[in-house]
Amino acid sequence: MRVICRADYSEDGLDLRFVVTNHSGGNPRWLYETKYCRRGQCENWIKELKMVEVDRLSCQEFNANQFRLLEYTFAYILLRELRERLSKNESRISIQTFVLQFIKIGVLVRESVRRISLHWTSAYPRQQSFAALNLGFI
Repeated sequence: MRVICRADYSEDGLDLRFVVTNHSGGNPRWLYETKYCRRGQCENWIKELKMVEVDRLSCQEFNANQFRLLEYTFAYILLRELRERLSKNESRISIQTFVLQFIKIGVLVRESVRRISLHWTSAYPRQQSFAALNLGFI
């Protein structure tokens, strides 16, 4: 058995992390960054899926739950694709933050024969970022 320790010291104090493994090949840094940290990224993706409420499968029928799961999965994929259209700094925000800042916003929707236009309040701070999403209907 092999134990790898990562010790960081910052203004917040000492931060120790331990990884216990039976993998004997590779150096400790490679093992920590390629094996251990990737596992953490998978857990982050699962956490993001739960933010889209993918775990709400409360129907009695299997087919209904399967359809709900597909809907939630497609919604998650759509949100991820939209988030990746943002600038590099903004594309790192969580799905929950993206929904709060870009989806759950109050706008005035005006429809005409040829166009649908969205009108934000002048105090909305993310107008430029929202326009950068380059949605086809705006």
